[in-house]
Amino acid sequence: MEVLLNASSNILSLMIRLELYLRGYRGKRGFSVDRKVFNKTFAQAKYLLKQKVFEAILNNELKDLNKIIESINKIKQQLSVKHRATVSDFTKALKDEQNRNPEFDTFIKIIRKVVMQVIKDYEKSRG
Repeated sequence: MEVLLNASSNILSLMIRLELYLRGYRGKRGFSVDRKVFNKTFAQAKYLLKQKVFEAILNNELKDLNKIIESINKIKQQLSVKHRATVSDFTKALKDEQNRNPEFDTFIKIIRKVVMQVIKDYEKSRG
């Protein structure tokens, strides 16, 4: 499970950055977000993702972690070929892999729920 969580860090990071950016937590230039907000939400998201993946395994929602890791590696390989991968390249690769691998689709849905929960919790704590 640790291998899966480490392999999915880039996906989790990009999803958090995108959601924070869309909610107005923008950084000083380009597609960047407030570093303090990102660091806090990313740490919480990693912790929560570990819990949710464990629950999904216990509930038989996720059965084959190796298939998910293969999908993550496939996406990384596809994007590494491009000189500068864009957010749309990343999104297209994610969607293609979700359509191909139902285990990966379930995993991405878990990540999305985690990202939304962590950002919602952050916004509540801000008052």
